Amino acid sequence: MTLDPISQTADWQRQASGWGNQPSRRIYHSASGGGGGGKVYITGGLRNDGSGIGFAETYTFDPASGFTQNAPLPRAVYHHGSVLLSNGTLIVLGGVSINMATGVPAAQPLSTISVLDTTITDAAWSEYAISGTTPSPRRGMATVLSSDGKEIFVNGGASTTFDEIYSYTWILNVDTLSWRQPGQMGVAGRRTVARQMTGDPGARYDHSAVLGPDGQVVILGGKYR
Repeated sequence: MTLDPISQTADWQRQASGWGNQPSRRIYHSASGGGGGGKVYITGGLRNDGSGIGFAETYTFDPASGFTQNAPLPRAVYHHGSVLLSNGTLIVLGGVSINMATGVPAAQPLSTISVLDTTITDAAWSEYAISGTTPSPRRGMATVLSSDGKEIFVNGGASTTFDEIYSYTWILNVDTLSWRQPGQMGVAGRRTVARQMTGDPGARYDHSAVLGPDGQVVILGGKYR
């Protein structure tokens, strides 16, 4: 898409398969940007053929040169969240990975995050443990970085099999690597639905979160079933 800032019109163009050395088609991947040069970082995903095969691949998309493959994630993951910090650190959290021995998918614990320094050529991913109380494993949550770049807001999501749909909001401090949760919690709904009691946006997954004015987090769309 090309956006004309003067006329406020958008010109969409659908590119052919293979354009810009693009990766194979996939679903449930994550994309993060906001750094210099308009680069977008694409991580993980799932083949859309019913095979249950996930991707550990990661790519950088540069509007000027197309796609470049980066170091793979520690494990294949899909339906996860990712954010890019102002210093070029890419963080991947949550999502689903498939046990290679059993073939059984499981939502990943949020007691560990995967981190890549995108400012270093040929950098490898590292994993960091999170101290204290952590959110339950989840998939399909919305993630957004705070205006000061020091906290990651994680809202909603679902358990591995969608038996639990969450409306909890958790906040990860990227300096101290610790989670905190605003508000009180309860349980409501016709399925097992976890909710916060005050300022609850409603249990959902596959939704979006964006940072609004004055540090507000805006929740958009999503599913509930």
